[in-house]
Parts: sequence; structure tokens; C-alpha cells
Amino acid sequence: MSDQDGKELAEESDSRGESLTLDYSQFDPPKDLTGFQRDLLKVLYVEEEPIGLEVKKALDELYREDINHGRLYPNLDELNNKGLLDKRKVDERTNSYTITKRGVYVLEQEKKFTDATVGDF
Repeated sequence: MSDQDGKELAEESDSRGESLTLDYSQFDPPKDLTGFQRDLLKVLYVEEEPIGLEVKKALDELYREDINHGRLYPNLDELNNKGLLDKRKVDERTNSYTITKRGVYVLEQEKKFTDATVGDF
């Protein structure tokens, strides 16, 4: 199915069996982030400049398991390299993290897509 501009539209059914038509080109989701990285951004959105151990604690609670440092810190570094968070040295062994405007934009786009596709579920 196409709209007036020739854009491909997807026709889906919602949980009530009603037909939904979406123009997927209206969304700008992160194309190269893992679910874990999106969860990291969400933690940074809620917490105010947490240090790495505070981020780890939040994710430990969220996932109900111990998050390995070898998983956490490389993902924080990757998000920093992508410009989605800022990393600030607190002392010799400690960094704090803050989500950037670009990181907030990524979360907004994900929320927009989720709201459009699953709504109030």
C-alpha cells in the first residue's frame, strides 16, 4: 500500500483486530544500538549525572542480575563515542555520565515509534 506521495505504508492489525496504517519513514530510530545500550540511555535520562557504579546498580535492579563491568563500561564508551552521552572524570578511577541532547533525541524517537506501534497496549 502507498500514500499519495508514493511512500510505502504498512498495514497492520492492532490487538483489537482494527487495521492500522503506518508510514514508517516518519520515524528515525537508532539503527545501531542494542537493547542494552537503549536501556543505558534510559537510566542516564532518569538519573542525574550518575557515576559508573550507580549506572551498574540501576541496571542490576532492572535486569535482576549482576551486570558485568566488561559489559557495562565498553557500552558506555561506545555511547560516548557516538555522542549520545558525555563522560566526565570525577577522580582517578571514577567517571560520571550525562545523556546528551542527541541521546535524548534517540529516546524520543524510540518512544514515538513505540507509541505509534503498540500504543497503550
